[in-house]
Amino acid sequence: MNRDYRVDFLKGLGIFLVVYGHLIPEESYVNNWIYSFHMPLFFILSGVFLLAKKQNFYQYFIKNLKSLVYPMVVFSFIKILLLIIEGSNNYQEMFEITINTITFAGDGVFWFLSALFISKLIYYFIDHSIYKNVIVLLCFIISLLSCPFLYKQECYNFFNFWYAVNIINRCLPVIVFLYIGQEIYKKIISKHINFSSLQVVFAIILIIANTVLCQMNGHVDLHYSKINNGILYYFFSVSTVLSLFIVISKFSNLNNFVSYYGKNSLIIMMTHTTFRLTGYISEFCSLFINCNEFIEAFFVTVIIFLFEILIIEIINRFLSFLVYCPNFLVFSKDNGK
Repeated sequence: MNRDYRVDFLKGLGIFLVVYGHLIPEESYVNNWIYSFHMPLFFILSGVFLLAKKQNFYQYFIKNLKSLVYPMVVFSFIKILLLIIEGSNNYQEMFEITINTITFAGDGVFWFLSALFISKLIYYFIDHSIYKNVIVLLCFIISLLSCPFLYKQECYNFFNFWYAVNIINRCLPVIVFLYIGQEIYKKIISKHINFSSLQVVFAIILIIANTVLCQMNGHVDLHYSKINNGILYYFFSVSTVLSLFIVISKFSNLNNFVSYYGKNSLIIMMTHTTFRLTGYISEFCSLFINCNEFIEAFFVTVIIFLFEILIIEIINRFLSFLVYCPNFLVFSKDNGK
């Protein structure tokens, strides 16, 4: 299936916001806005071409095992390896990385891969059910109650029972986002819908309005089921993503530079924390840049993305096995394609 330039561009924008969001204060207005939609954006985009190609469950399972679980395991191992090379005696951190990987909690940003993997497996059966719409609606309703409850139980605490429950619970909103992405494909992309200038203007206004209105819901983080007011969370996340999609649809000649990062967003997600680019480059830039923390974080993010070009090219050309599972490692009748 041909790539959609809007999906690549939005992934490029999304991964930039992921890195930038890791560099600015958590409880800031800017961070609140970024977290209100940046991870839902990736989940919705994952649903756009979900199950567009007919596959049996085994083929589907192998494909996602290779594309999601494999890089999570490899880079979790690299994290531990780097700690050993540094001579670190932080055995608790090594232990937590190992347990988070084995239990599919996902260490750090890797939670995205584990949540997406589990959600996509569940969604396969939902998609083949005659009660698909009802089940997705139930996921939506249950998440409105379960997410606030779980976060109050300190599900972010590694040694808390609810931490394990959260691994499954956070998949409820992800399933809803996958469904929305699938509907975007069916109702918009596959039908080649063109948006009017009035719709684009309205989308731009909604994006601007959401940057202010999302502050009503405070800081959210689906990693730990922290969605605060669920109705507001879904509204701000979905409306912002749809609005961005509408605006970008009007520009067919988008910046290939942004799309380049979108096509390689997985590599950036796996490497910017594993290789501690955010920490090292932030420390280096602080020696020369002395300005507003948000502006400084922006410059640091830009520099990180320039470094990522080198990392992306090295991995794609010589070390692709770090991110993309070699076919011989997983048996599949069609190599998991």
